[in-house]
Amino acid sequence: MTTTETHAALRRLHRFYEGVLNIDERFERTNFVIDPATRRPVFPASPGVLEAEQLTIHIPEDEPGALHAAGAPVELDPLRDPACDRYLFYFGKPRWSRFAALNLEHIKSVDLVVDADELVRNPLAGAEPALCRWANQHPDLLVSACQKRANVTPTKPRLVGVDPYGLDIRAEFGPVRVEFDELHEDEASWRRTLEVFA
Repeated sequence: MTTTETHAALRRLHRFYEGVLNIDERFERTNFVIDPATRRPVFPASPGVLEAEQLTIHIPEDEPGALHAAGAPVELDPLRDPACDRYLFYFGKPRWSRFAALNLEHIKSVDLVVDADELVRNPLAGAEPALCRWANQHPDLLVSACQKRANVTPTKPRLVGVDPYGLDIRAEFGPVRVEFDELHEDEASWRRTLEVFA
């Protein structure tokens, strides 16, 4: 069973889209998305990333209280791996043409440590396409959710990702995170929660 500590780590992991990569003591900023099938962070592979034996992403910064996701990088095929398309949906075409996923060993911060075997598949992964289609037919719901939870007003919002902790909306100024107060692990519950923003 997923523990409270694991949910806390996953909620924080989904909260951000940018982090700082530690590549053999070289630090660089990167955007990333979370692969719903594996919970792995996925990001463009700058020079040196795929040659490193171990990487850490400090989320959102390398500072006290940040989430540290550590593991080994693996290369993804942009023509075959849906996680690469997911990145393009969120951010558009990146500077680097190669993609990496981080095979997580653990996620930790000052108040928690979660091993990779506790990071189960997003239970809404199978329902995500249907939820996105439904929500994108009701852009007023997405605008309202952004206004109430993120204090922004996108003009052409598109739902691009869902998880038990909230939703990811692509706006003209970048992705917007709308977080739920409670955990919603089934499609009906998730949909009812978004409808509350109407």
